[in-house]
Amino acid sequence: MTRFLRTSFILLIVLSINFSYGQSTYLDSLLAIATRSKVDSNSVIALTHLQRYYFERGLYDSTLKYAQLALPITETLNDTKRQARITYNLGMTYTNLVRYDSAKKYLDATQAYWPIIHDTVLQVSSYNALAILSNYQSDYPQAVKYLLESAAIIDQSKTKSIQQLMP
Repeated sequence: MTRFLRTSFILLIVLSINFSYGQSTYLDSLLAIATRSKVDSNSVIALTHLQRYYFERGLYDSTLKYAQLALPITETLNDTKRQARITYNLGMTYTNLVRYDSAKKYLDATQAYWPIIHDTVLQVSSYNALAILSNYQSDYPQAVKYLLESAAIIDQSKTKSIQQLMP
């Protein structure tokens, strides 16, 4: 039994070291792409992956840092779809930071992109995020309004990925 535990412990240490090393090289690669002197769509993609990486780990200050670096690049490249997605990510990040005024500003700004990019998933996700934000602010009638908007879009859709967005 002791031999099994010792072997399991050593295996766990080896696996955790390899996992940490893999994450480090992943982040290093993304940073290398994101910080090249010539910025292009690959820089934006790398910055977006960095945002997602830090957001999923609850490291919202780093998420904001990379989102705010990516946003002006998308404007320069006239990449409206990624600009909308980053704006949405900023709204979600500010919501998690309990900075509701900033969250509302970015989530509202996301709405301006809908007629341009025709991204229904982003539209439904934004309505759901605005509903959550309104709920956090105890504005329940507004939360219900956003949820009804989201539900109406979902009901009209025949796409499975959109139908699964029902909160």
